[in-house]
Amino acid sequence: MKQRNGFVSNSSSSSFVVAIKNAKKKVKIEIEVDLTRFGKIISNLEELQGHWKNNYCYKDVTSDMKYQHALKAISEGKTIIVGSFGSDGETVEQLLCDKGLKDLVNDENIEIIENQGGY
Repeated sequence: MKQRNGFVSNSSSSSFVVAIKNAKKKVKIEIEVDLTRFGKIISNLEELQGHWKNNYCYKDVTSDMKYQHALKAISEGKTIIVGSFGSDGETVEQLLCDKGLKDLVNDENIEIIENQGGY
C-alpha cells in the first residue's frame, strides 16, 4: 500500500510552494481570456448602431462619447466586443468583475472604451 506524504489536492483546493525575495510584494500573474465568451462581437456600423439603440436607449446615438470611440475603432478596422462579467461566474470571471479590464489588460492593441469594475 502506498502512503502519500506532503501535499494532497482535490478539485476544491490546490497547494503551492514558492521562493520569493520579498514576500510582501504582489506576484504578477498573466492569464489569457477569450473576451468573446463574455460579450457580443460588433464588427460594422449597422451592428453598432443597432446595439446602442437597443441597449442604451439613445434616440441619437451620435451624441454618446462611448459610441463615438467605438465608431472610430470600427472605421480603423477594429472589432468591438460589448459584454459584462459577473461575480457569481467562474473564477476568471469573478476576477475580471472585481478588477475590471483596465487594471488587468496590458496590451497596446486593445483600447478600453468603457471599464466598470464590480463591487
